[in-house]
Amino acid sequence: MITRQAFHYIYVNANCLTELALRNLSSDLDSLIDNLEPIENADLTLEFELETNLEDLNFDAMEGLEFYDPEMDTNITEPVSPPPLKDVASELHTNTPEQEGDFDIDTYMSNVYSLEEQLIERIDSAYNKIEHLQIKKLLDLLPSELPAIDGKLSGEEMSLWLAQYSNDDGSITDLLVTIRQLDFT
Repeated sequence: MITRQAFHYIYVNANCLTELALRNLSSDLDSLIDNLEPIENADLTLEFELETNLEDLNFDAMEGLEFYDPEMDTNITEPVSPPPLKDVASELHTNTPEQEGDFDIDTYMSNVYSLEEQLIERIDSAYNKIEHLQIKKLLDLLPSELPAIDGKLSGEEMSLWLAQYSNDDGSITDLLVTIRQLDFT
């Protein structure tokens, strides 16, 4: 049987690992985008340009279809004024790494562990739903070279878990999915 205290750390560590992986995913995507070759606009225009001449369309072929109304006016009218241009940059304001400051995983982990009082109800609810044998089997499948996930982890130890999880370790994924599903059942 998994103790309540051990489950507390499993639950917190699983959620931290998930959140940190999502945080890294953003950085990984940014680096992939930075490495893309620029596409010339002229190339796009030539490759994907479609001639659209609405006067040559034959709407008679659509007669008999439920959604087609031959009485509907097919004349295209131009808008009275062009649509307003949006300032996309101001709408997509996100914090840059400089604004956020350097991320310190040790501080992150100690902050998470300090929230025990705020998380206790949620963790207890999840604990009451677990199938102990299933969780035990999932724990037994985890890579043995990693620090125990059922105790407090330092930032360095969580980084080891994150590196292993980033390598698509199925046993870690299975545990994380099982733990995360407890919040939704």
